[in-house]
Amino acid sequence: MGKSVGGKGIFFYIKVSNLESLTQQNFIQVQNYFINEVFSDLKIDSAAKGITRNQVIPFDEDVYYNPGITVTIPNIELDKDQYFLKTSDCASSSHKEKRKEYVGTTFCTLLDISDVMSRIVWKTPKPELGDAPYKIADHLHANIFLPQVIGNEYKHKYYRVIVNAVILNNPTFTLQDVLSFIQWINTKRTGNRPMKYKEMIYTVTKEYNRIKETAEIRFLKTKHIITNDKLPPKEKQRQGAIGFGEYRKAKSKECIKIVLDYFKDEGIKPTIAKAAELLKGRLHLRTITRYWKEVLAEDRQ
Repeated sequence: MGKSVGGKGIFFYIKVSNLESLTQQNFIQVQNYFINEVFSDLKIDSAAKGITRNQVIPFDEDVYYNPGITVTIPNIELDKDQYFLKTSDCASSSHKEKRKEYVGTTFCTLLDISDVMSRIVWKTPKPELGDAPYKIADHLHANIFLPQVIGNEYKHKYYRVIVNAVILNNPTFTLQDVLSFIQWINTKRTGNRPMKYKEMIYTVTKEYNRIKETAEIRFLKTKHIITNDKLPPKEKQRQGAIGFGEYRKAKSKECIKIVLDYFKDEGIKPTIAKAAELLKGRLHLRTITRYWKEVLAEDRQ
Protein backbone atom coordinates (compact mmCIF):
# COMPACT_ATOMS: atom_id res chain seq x y z
CA MET A 1 0.00 0.00 0.00
CA GLY A 2 1.30 3.46 -0.86
CA LYS A 3 0.42 6.94 -2.07
CA SER A 4 -1.46 7.21 -5.35
CA VAL A 5 0.01 8.94 -8.39
CA GLY A 6 -1.94 12.11 -7.62
CA GLY A 7 -0.81 12.10 -4.00
CA LYS A 8 -4.33 12.57 -2.65
CA GLY A 9 -5.21 8.93 -2.13
CA ILE A 10 -3.70 5.48 -1.74
CA PHE A 11 -3.38 2.36 -3.86
CA PHE A 12 -3.18 -1.14 -2.47
CA TYR A 13 -2.99 -4.75 -3.59
CA ILE A 14 -4.77 -7.68 -1.99
CA LYS A 15 -3.02 -10.99 -1.51
CA VAL A 16 -5.51 -13.80 -2.12
CA SER A 17 -5.04 -17.07 -0.20
CA ASN A 18 -7.13 -19.20 -2.60
CA LEU A 19 -5.91 -17.79 -5.91
CA GLU A 20 -7.50 -20.68 -7.82
CA SER A 21 -10.92 -19.19 -6.99
CA LEU A 22 -10.17 -16.05 -9.03
CA THR A 23 -10.87 -16.40 -12.76
CA GLN A 24 -11.33 -14.12 -15.73
CA GLN A 25 -15.05 -14.92 -15.66
CA ASN A 26 -15.68 -13.97 -12.01
CA PHE A 27 -13.11 -11.14 -11.72
CA ILE A 28 -15.69 -8.32 -11.65
CA GLN A 29 -17.84 -10.19 -9.12
CA VAL A 30 -14.86 -10.72 -6.82
CA GLN A 31 -13.80 -7.10 -7.22
CA ASN A 32 -17.31 -5.92 -6.31
CA TYR A 33 -17.27 -8.23 -3.28
CA PHE A 34 -14.12 -6.57 -1.95
CA ILE A 35 -15.49 -3.07 -2.66
CA ASN A 36 -18.91 -3.69 -1.11
CA GLU A 37 -18.02 -6.02 1.75
CA VAL A 38 -14.38 -6.13 2.79
CA PHE A 39 -13.60 -2.44 2.19
CA SER A 40 -17.11 -1.00 2.48
CA ASP A 41 -15.92 1.77 4.83
CA LEU A 42 -13.44 3.12 2.25
CA LYS A 43 -14.23 5.50 -0.59
CA ILE A 44 -12.85 3.55 -3.53
CA ASP A 45 -12.52 4.92 -7.06
CA SER A 46 -14.43 2.43 -9.18
CA ALA A 47 -13.87 4.19 -12.51
CA ALA A 48 -10.92 1.97 -13.46
CA LYS A 49 -12.10 -1.60 -13.82
CA GLY A 50 -11.18 -4.67 -15.77
CA ILE A 51 -8.63 -7.43 -15.55
CA THR A 52 -6.45 -5.96 -18.33
CA ARG A 53 -6.02 -2.48 -16.84
CA ASN A 54 -2.45 -1.21 -16.49
CA GLN A 55 -1.39 0.59 -13.33
CA VAL A 56 1.51 2.95 -12.76
CA ILE A 57 2.96 2.23 -9.32
CA PRO A 58 4.29 5.54 -7.96
CA PHE A 59 7.48 5.79 -5.93
CA ASP A 60 6.77 5.98 -2.20
CA GLU A 61 9.55 5.81 0.40
CA ASP A 62 7.01 4.89 3.07
CA VAL A 63 5.28 2.09 1.16
CA TYR A 64 3.64 -0.47 3.48
CA TYR A 65 4.02 -4.21 2.87
CA ASN A 66 2.82 -7.11 4.99
CA PRO A 67 3.24 -10.51 3.26
CA GLY A 68 1.49 -12.30 6.11
CA ILE A 69 -1.92 -10.72 5.47
CA THR A 70 -4.18 -12.60 3.05
CA VAL A 71 -7.88 -12.58 2.20
CA THR A 72 -9.93 -15.61 1.21
CA ILE A 73 -12.40 -15.29 -1.66
CA PRO A 74 -15.76 -16.76 -0.60
CA ASN A 75 -17.91 -18.89 -2.88
CA ILE A 76 -19.20 -15.98 -4.97
CA GLU A 77 -21.17 -18.32 -7.24
CA LEU A 78 -23.49 -19.27 -4.38
CA ASP A 79 -24.61 -15.69 -3.69
CA LYS A 80 -23.55 -13.74 -6.76
CA ASP A 81 -26.88 -11.91 -6.96
CA GLN A 82 -25.74 -9.96 -3.90
CA TYR A 83 -23.19 -8.11 -6.00
CA PHE A 84 -25.39 -7.33 -9.00
CA LEU A 85 -28.82 -5.87 -9.52
CA LYS A 86 -31.66 -8.17 -8.54
CA THR A 87 -35.00 -8.18 -10.31
CA SER A 88 -36.63 -6.64 -7.24
CA ASP A 89 -34.26 -3.65 -7.50
CA CYS A 90 -35.94 -2.62 -10.76
CA ALA A 91 -39.10 -0.62 -10.28
CA SER A 92 -42.24 -2.42 -11.37
CA SER A 93 -43.85 -1.10 -14.52
CA SER A 94 -47.24 -1.16 -16.21
CA HIS A 95 -45.73 -0.67 -19.67
CA LYS A 96 -46.88 -3.29 -22.15
CA GLU A 97 -43.63 -3.76 -24.03
CA LYS A 98 -40.99 -5.35 -21.79
CA ARG A 99 -38.11 -7.70 -22.29
CA LYS A 100 -35.84 -9.60 -19.94
CA GLU A 101 -32.05 -9.64 -20.23
CA TYR A 102 -30.63 -12.74 -18.61
CA VAL A 103 -27.05 -13.31 -17.55
CA GLY A 104 -26.76 -16.46 -15.47
CA THR A 105 -29.32 -16.12 -12.71
CA THR A 106 -29.27 -12.31 -12.67
CA PHE A 107 -31.69 -10.33 -14.80
CA CYS A 108 -33.51 -7.05 -14.86
CA THR A 109 -36.70 -6.21 -16.69
CA LEU A 110 -35.95 -3.50 -19.24
CA LEU A 111 -38.49 -1.22 -20.88
CA ASP A 112 -39.19 -0.88 -24.56
CA ILE A 113 -36.70 1.76 -25.70
CA SER A 114 -39.32 3.59 -27.78
CA ASP A 115 -41.28 4.24 -24.58
CA VAL A 116 -38.20 5.64 -22.82
CA MET A 117 -37.30 7.78 -25.85
CA SER A 118 -40.80 9.23 -25.95
CA ARG A 119 -40.46 10.50 -22.37
CA ILE A 120 -36.83 11.54 -22.09
CA VAL A 121 -35.86 15.23 -21.88
CA TRP A 122 -32.62 15.68 -23.83
CA LYS A 123 -31.81 19.28 -22.90
CA THR A 124 -32.04 20.91 -19.46
CA PRO A 125 -34.89 23.47 -19.48
CA LYS A 126 -33.88 27.09 -18.91
CA PRO A 127 -35.41 29.22 -16.13
CA GLU A 128 -38.21 31.51 -17.29
CA LEU A 129 -36.75 34.96 -18.11
CA GLY A 130 -39.88 36.81 -19.24
CA ASP A 131 -38.74 39.78 -21.32
CA ALA A 132 -35.27 40.00 -19.76
CA PRO A 133 -32.52 39.54 -22.39
CA TYR A 134 -30.34 37.54 -19.98
CA LYS A 135 -29.90 36.50 -16.37
CA ILE A 136 -26.73 36.01 -14.35
CA ALA A 137 -27.19 32.80 -12.39
CA ASP A 138 -25.50 29.44 -11.93
CA HIS A 139 -27.40 27.00 -14.14
CA LEU A 140 -26.35 23.35 -14.15
CA HIS A 141 -27.23 21.98 -17.56
CA ALA A 142 -26.81 18.96 -19.80
CA ASN A 143 -27.41 18.25 -23.46
CA ILE A 144 -27.49 14.46 -23.70
CA PHE A 145 -25.12 13.64 -26.55
CA LEU A 146 -24.82 10.22 -28.14
CA PRO A 147 -21.57 9.66 -30.07
CA GLN A 148 -21.59 7.24 -32.97
CA VAL A 149 -19.06 4.95 -31.31
CA ILE A 150 -17.97 4.90 -27.65
CA GLY A 151 -14.45 3.51 -27.26
CA ASN A 152 -13.72 0.76 -24.75
CA GLU A 153 -11.61 3.08 -22.59
CA TYR A 154 -14.45 5.60 -22.26
CA LYS A 155 -17.45 3.41 -21.46
CA HIS A 156 -17.31 3.53 -17.64
CA LYS A 157 -16.84 7.30 -17.49
CA TYR A 158 -19.35 8.02 -20.26
CA TYR A 159 -22.09 5.86 -18.71
CA ARG A 160 -21.62 7.59 -15.36
CA VAL A 161 -21.83 10.99 -17.06
CA ILE A 162 -24.99 9.93 -18.89
CA VAL A 163 -26.62 8.78 -15.64
CA ASN A 164 -26.02 12.25 -14.17
CA ALA A 165 -27.32 13.99 -17.30
CA VAL A 166 -30.45 11.84 -17.53
CA ILE A 167 -31.33 12.33 -13.84
CA LEU A 168 -30.72 16.09 -14.05
CA ASN A 169 -33.09 16.43 -17.02
CA ASN A 170 -35.49 13.70 -15.89
CA PRO A 171 -35.62 13.67 -12.07
CA THR A 172 -38.63 11.31 -12.05
CA PHE A 173 -36.85 8.61 -14.06
CA THR A 174 -36.55 5.32 -12.21
CA LEU A 175 -33.51 3.06 -12.21
CA GLN A 176 -35.38 0.92 -14.73
CA ASP A 177 -35.73 3.90 -17.09
CA VAL A 178 -32.04 4.76 -16.84
CA LEU A 179 -30.86 1.16 -17.25
CA SER A 180 -33.09 0.68 -20.30
CA PHE A 181 -31.70 3.82 -21.93
CA ILE A 182 -28.05 3.01 -21.26
CA GLN A 183 -28.42 -0.62 -22.31
CA TRP A 184 -29.73 0.70 -25.64
CA ILE A 185 -26.62 2.91 -25.91
CA ASN A 186 -24.47 -0.03 -24.86
CA THR A 187 -25.94 -2.11 -27.70
CA LYS A 188 -26.15 0.51 -30.46
CA ARG A 189 -23.24 2.90 -29.87
CA THR A 190 -20.25 0.75 -28.89
CA GLY A 191 -19.14 -0.53 -32.30
CA ASN A 192 -20.31 -4.09 -31.58
CA ARG A 193 -18.12 -4.13 -28.44
CA PRO A 194 -20.65 -3.52 -25.64
CA MET A 195 -19.76 -3.52 -21.97
CA LYS A 196 -20.67 -6.79 -20.30
CA TYR A 197 -24.28 -6.64 -19.21
CA LYS A 198 -23.62 -7.35 -15.52
CA GLU A 199 -20.86 -4.77 -15.46
CA MET A 200 -23.14 -2.19 -17.08
CA ILE A 201 -25.82 -2.89 -14.47
CA TYR A 202 -23.33 -2.47 -11.62
CA THR A 203 -21.82 0.75 -13.03
CA VAL A 204 -25.17 2.41 -13.72
CA THR A 205 -26.85 1.25 -10.51
CA LYS A 206 -24.01 2.45 -8.31
CA GLU A 207 -24.02 5.93 -9.87
CA TYR A 208 -27.83 6.14 -9.81
CA ASN A 209 -27.94 5.22 -6.11
CA ARG A 210 -25.18 7.71 -5.31
CA ILE A 211 -27.20 10.53 -6.89
CA LYS A 212 -30.38 9.55 -5.09
CA GLU A 213 -28.59 9.28 -1.73
CA THR A 214 -26.51 12.47 -1.96
CA ALA A 215 -28.56 14.62 -4.42
CA GLU A 216 -25.21 15.54 -5.99
CA ILE A 217 -24.91 15.80 -9.77
CA ARG A 218 -21.36 15.39 -11.10
CA PHE A 219 -19.43 15.79 -14.36
CA LEU A 220 -21.77 18.40 -15.88
CA LYS A 221 -21.10 22.04 -16.73
CA THR A 222 -22.56 25.09 -15.04
CA LYS A 223 -23.62 28.05 -17.17
CA HIS A 224 -23.37 31.44 -15.52
CA ILE A 225 -25.23 33.45 -18.17
CA ILE A 226 -28.70 32.40 -19.25
CA THR A 227 -29.85 34.13 -22.44
CA ASN A 228 -33.45 34.52 -23.58
CA ASP A 229 -34.38 32.10 -26.36
CA LYS A 230 -36.95 34.61 -27.67
CA LEU A 231 -34.13 36.81 -29.00
CA PRO A 232 -32.82 36.54 -32.59
CA PRO A 233 -29.53 34.60 -32.79
CA LYS A 234 -27.23 37.62 -33.23
CA GLU A 235 -28.95 39.62 -30.49
CA LYS A 236 -28.86 36.60 -28.21
CA GLN A 237 -25.10 36.33 -28.76
CA ARG A 238 -24.65 40.05 -28.10
CA GLN A 239 -26.67 39.97 -24.88
CA GLY A 240 -24.76 36.88 -23.76
CA ALA A 241 -21.48 38.77 -24.20
CA ILE A 242 -22.85 41.71 -22.18
CA GLY A 243 -23.99 39.37 -19.41
CA PHE A 244 -20.64 37.56 -19.36
CA GLY A 245 -18.86 40.92 -18.99
CA GLU A 246 -21.02 41.75 -15.98
CA TYR A 247 -20.38 38.30 -14.51
CA ARG A 248 -16.59 38.65 -14.84
CA LYS A 249 -16.72 42.13 -13.34
CA ALA A 250 -18.70 40.86 -10.34
CA LYS A 251 -16.27 37.99 -9.79
CA SER A 252 -13.25 40.33 -10.03
CA LYS A 253 -14.78 42.73 -7.51
CA GLU A 254 -15.56 39.83 -5.21
CA CYS A 255 -11.87 38.79 -5.23
CA ILE A 256 -10.74 42.34 -4.47
CA LYS A 257 -13.29 42.59 -1.64
CA ILE A 258 -11.92 39.40 -0.06
CA VAL A 259 -8.39 40.86 -0.15
CA LEU A 260 -9.61 44.14 1.39
CA ASP A 261 -11.28 42.21 4.21
CA TYR A 262 -8.00 40.37 4.79
CA PHE A 263 -6.07 43.65 4.96
CA LYS A 264 -8.61 45.03 7.40
CA ASP A 265 -8.42 41.97 9.68
CA GLU A 266 -4.61 42.03 9.67
CA GLY A 267 -4.33 45.79 10.13
CA ILE A 268 -2.53 46.24 6.79
CA LYS A 269 -2.87 49.42 4.75
CA PRO A 270 -4.58 48.41 1.48
CA THR A 271 -2.74 49.18 -1.75
CA ILE A 272 -3.15 48.00 -5.32
CA ALA A 273 0.40 46.60 -5.33
CA LYS A 274 -0.22 44.50 -2.20
CA ALA A 275 -3.55 43.28 -3.59
CA ALA A 276 -1.90 42.36 -6.90
CA GLU A 277 0.71 40.33 -5.04
CA LEU A 278 -1.94 38.35 -3.17
CA LEU A 279 -4.05 37.84 -6.29
CA LYS A 280 -1.14 36.95 -8.55
CA GLY A 281 -2.22 34.34 -11.06
CA ARG A 282 -5.90 35.04 -10.39
CA LEU A 283 -6.40 38.71 -11.32
CA HIS A 284 -4.29 40.91 -13.56
CA LEU A 285 -2.93 44.18 -12.19
CA ARG A 286 -4.88 46.06 -14.84
CA THR A 287 -8.15 44.50 -13.67
CA ILE A 288 -7.45 45.30 -10.00
CA THR A 289 -6.64 48.92 -10.90
CA ARG A 290 -9.86 49.24 -12.93
CA TYR A 291 -12.16 48.25 -10.07
CA TRP A 292 -10.07 49.30 -7.05
CA LYS A 293 -11.76 52.63 -6.28
CA GLU A 294 -15.21 51.22 -6.93
CA VAL A 295 -14.69 48.36 -4.48
CA LEU A 296 -13.17 50.71 -1.89
CA ALA A 297 -16.22 53.00 -2.15
CA GLU A 298 -18.64 50.08 -1.78
CA ASP A 299 -16.64 48.76 1.17
CA ARG A 300 -16.92 52.08 3.02
CA GLN A 301 -20.69 51.99 2.64
